[in-house]
Amino acid sequence: MSITYYEIPLAATPQLFTLSLNGIAYRFQFIWRDGCFANWFFDVSTANNSPVLHGVPLIEGADLLAQYGYLNFGVQLYCVFSEQKVEFAGLGSVQRLYVGVENG
Repeated sequence: MSITYYEIPLAATPQLFTLSLNGIAYRFQFIWRDGCFANWFFDVSTANNSPVLHGVPLIEGADLLAQYGYLNFGVQLYCVFSEQKVEFAGLGSVQRLYVGVENG
């Protein structure tokens, strides 16, 4: 089985959008949090706003949804950094988000 990756277009601003994963609509909210571990984080809720995940950091090098396999999202979610510097203005340019969907 192969996986096709699609970029989720993001901008360097807090944002909320709906994304269909495995045939189910989820709301994704991206939030910048300052502090000693300043980074972009995301929350996931159902279409009717019931919380599913909260405070997942955008880190590089791992499927961000792997540890939540029991939720059956049916996709992979990866963040790729073009630079090691993480800052507010980097979402969508320095930090890019990709969803991986299995083919067949």
